[in-house]
Amino acid sequence: MSLNMNNKKWLFMDVGNVIFNDDPVIAFIYKKIHQAIVKKGYDISFEDLLCERDKIFNQPGVRLLKDLVHKYLSEEENQLLQQSYIEEMNSNWFELSPLLPGAKNFII
Repeated sequence: MSLNMNNKKWLFMDVGNVIFNDDPVIAFIYKKIHQAIVKKGYDISFEDLLCERDKIFNQPGVRLLKDLVHKYLSEEENQLLQQSYIEEMNSNWFELSPLLPGAKNFII
């Protein structure tokens, strides 16, 4: 598909929760991470995992998902998990990232 930009006056970039609601997809990712951690044998509730995330959220140099996941899973396990949830997200994108009310009218 070719996009003719000659008539366009500006380009709008959705950086999160502007056009699509990103909250369900983020919740989906954390649920998949929690399931993998529990499957590996760790006894941690979903709420406790989110509390751990919140504790490290503002720490300098923290790569939030990566650092949180590596506390429980190896790099190989993390990569397999990412592949799995990315494939599932891609096949259910509009269910997991619905348009925000009024977004369609705003961008057309």
